[in-house]
Amino acid sequence: MLRLATSVLLILAAFCAQAQPRILWSAGMEFGDLREWEYQFNSDGGQSTAVLAASEGIPAKSGSWVMKQTFPGVTGGTRTYRFSTLNQVYRTGEPLYYSFWAYFPEAVQNSGFFNLLQVQAVNADWQLEPVWILGIHPTNSTLKLEWWGRGQMEGPQAGEHGGKAYEQPVPVPVGQWVFIQFMVTPREDFSGAVKVWLNDAVVFDVQNVRTKFPESYVPSWAISFLIGKDAYGMNLASPNHRHYIDDVTISLDPLPYSP
Repeated sequence: MLRLATSVLLILAAFCAQAQPRILWSAGMEFGDLREWEYQFNSDGGQSTAVLAASEGIPAKSGSWVMKQTFPGVTGGTRTYRFSTLNQVYRTGEPLYYSFWAYFPEAVQNSGFFNLLQVQAVNADWQLEPVWILGIHPTNSTLKLEWWGRGQMEGPQAGEHGGKAYEQPVPVPVGQWVFIQFMVTPREDFSGAVKVWLNDAVVFDVQNVRTKFPESYVPSWAISFLIGKDAYGMNLASPNHRHYIDDVTISLDPLPYSP
């Protein structure tokens, strides 16, 4: 009986170990700065900074510090990147999970557009171009998924051309921390996929799509596939936009929703 119990415990321990998500990188901003990131691109007054949640008058998520993303709301914004982590793995074609917690003090409404996240890739002209965009709908504050489609690629599915938008009815909660998880399978053919969770619910699940430009466009040493955490847009209804980000994670497995 003792041997049986020991065997069961060993099996359970092995199962639990295998079930842990394979996390490649995470950022909690607890150094009081953005050293966990590698680059930010700002335009027209946009900026990403580390701030104390208490100083901003918002509840903390898991620590004292968060990333604040701001821009005046007319045009432009801020994008933050972690290059090296993605560059190590995206060429395998394995699904990548980009997860973060977000806090919106007010609903994001606009007469232009607002991007929360961009999947970007290098095109044939060696220009960095959006491929997939996760944003917020102009009027109803719901998450919106877009295939950029203004460049040189056929897609998102075979035989399709031009931009394409995917919408869903669930608004992004305001005044509380919400979990957003974005999965992308990096493929230059039409075997890729994009999937998005809002808290514990799947809100987008798009299969058999292209998610990057051909790898032949760049040398093997070059970074040609990026995911940027953005506050980037145009013509927001409320000027001086701000929202807050915490516990950003890049992983090879989905993270469980743990409020």
